[in-house]
Amino acid sequence: ECVYEIAEKSLNDLYDIIDNQYGITCFSKKPDIPLMWSHYADKHRGFVVEYDISQIDEEDIDKILYLMPVNYSKTRPKINVFELQKYKEHSIRTQMIAPIIKEVLDMIFVKAKEWDYEEEIRNIVYVNDESERKIDFKYVKSIYLGVKASDNLISLMKELCKKEKWSLYKYEIHDDEYRLCSHQIEI
Repeated sequence: ECVYEIAEKSLNDLYDIIDNQYGITCFSKKPDIPLMWSHYADKHRGFVVEYDISQIDEEDIDKILYLMPVNYSKTRPKINVFELQKYKEHSIRTQMIAPIIKEVLDMIFVKAKEWDYEEEIRNIVYVNDESERKIDFKYVKSIYLGVKASDNLISLMKELCKKEKWSLYKYEIHDDEYRLCSHQIEI
């Protein structure tokens, strides 16, 4: 039990290091899933930003190096906490840090099977460099407004999309089916 507590403390220390050095940005391949609008967009009052990174510039490629699809699983990934004890030994620390961080980062790309409808893509970024964390606005293609977007939000997004030359859409609930339909807003 004592060994387990020591190993668990090592794991918690590693999580703290990762929390302070890495960030996660989440995306989806599907902007029109009603349940996602409820979870992530203030119950249909928010908006979705659509990016097109198919023609990403060479200087920006490092911002999406860790852009990968989430794996959906019935079982929770685990790290062998006893192996982490090696990480505590200073002489082995530099040899162990890369594989352990890789194992933890791989865990970040796993989510419960029940969430697979999201078709989530995650990007892992270093939080130490502010410029490295952001996918430039030049890759924004369009904005999708939620069903319950306020008049103020619509007005604000019209101005922004006109200025940036982005397309603007608004979702409505389909009359007969459980799905969303978008229509383009003239700006």
